[in-house]
Amino acid sequence: MSKNVFETKLQEQINNVDKTLTEGFLASVILRALYGSKGKKLLKKAAKVMKKDPELQAAFSDLKYSTEHIKDLLKQHCDEFPDDRNC
Repeated sequence: MSKNVFETKLQEQINNVDKTLTEGFLASVILRALYGSKGKKLLKKAAKVMKKDPELQAAFSDLKYSTEHIKDLLKQHCDEFPDDRNC
């Protein structure tokens, strides 16, 4: 895989994470509950900081991948053991 293709794919993942952060329903509900109207401003400010910091972008990309992987593992576990209390 060429470096340019890799960078393009990574940038797409970062943009997806940024979109999730800025438009995420759960995040906005939690911020509204905790901070009221200031929550939206905090979320926008966090998105701006994230756009400027490539290490933070990579960390959120890894976090998203890990979260999806855990959800898949939990689904597999629940398929095998439907009576488990975690399902």
